[in-house]
Amino acid sequence: MASEVTQRQRAERLLHDLTHVDTEWKCCLEHPQSIEKIMAFAATAREEALREAAERLGVGDSNGLLAAPCLWCGYNGEGYYQAGTHGKSCPWNTIGGCDERLDRLAREGVK
Repeated sequence: MASEVTQRQRAERLLHDLTHVDTEWKCCLEHPQSIEKIMAFAATAREEALREAAERLGVGDSNGLLAAPCLWCGYNGEGYYQAGTHGKSCPWNTIGGCDERLDRLAREGVK
């Protein structure tokens, strides 16, 4: 449920930002379905991005992207999902949390 709240907040923020940039978007504030459509679009885009990242790495599905041992540094120890536990060159060294890591992969892809 927490991720749904976050998605709703992101959709509301995006809609708010758009209305301040382009006056054509102001009409969307009067239509509650607009936020639902933006949320659905964001969820679909995230799922597609994670599916693409998993395919590029050959791990099957997005669940395999974060499974231990780490695909980037091989870490498999205590505090696996905490920031600072992976190697210094690992993309997860500064990012804690499963959802935060998946969000980064969805946003930036696999490099």
